[in-house]
Amino acid sequence: MKINIIKATASDAENIAKINVSSWQKTYKGIFPKEFLDSLSNDESLKNTILRMQENIKKDNNYLVAKLNDKVVGFCKIGSSTKDNYKNCGEIIALYVKNEEIKKGIGEQLFIAANNLLKETYDYNIVSCIKENSSNNFYKKMGCVFIEECDFNLNGNIYKENLYKCP
Repeated sequence: MKINIIKATASDAENIAKINVSSWQKTYKGIFPKEFLDSLSNDESLKNTILRMQENIKKDNNYLVAKLNDKVVGFCKIGSSTKDNYKNCGEIIALYVKNEEIKKGIGEQLFIAANNLLKETYDYNIVSCIKENSSNNFYKKMGCVFIEECDFNLNGNIYKENLYKCP
């Protein structure tokens, strides 16, 4: 299976948004409120997400996509850290793979490509993961080292997330 990891283009935004929504709905079921997760896939919300991603890609181009047979099967958003105490490092802000393509090595390839790209600019990189998310095991497997627990605010609700230093 030949996966190509490339910079996203604005035309990839719809596929990125759909993967993002379906991944959130599966990954965070039972963690985030059902009403919130359900609202992600309504037409207006999805349309707004696509437009936001298109603008972000045009402006910063900080998305990588994994393509299999020219179809987007995963994505990664990278950039300057969004965490207050880690402003001078890079961050893997989001990494999701199509639900039916999980456990095929796509996430690993995206992680490595993103981490290597960030290393060109930053001394070190971080990634965070909601505490209850099984992806914590993925980041440990990829060589990430736990730094600390921090808060994640979603619509006024505070969730705990694990913060890792990337290898």
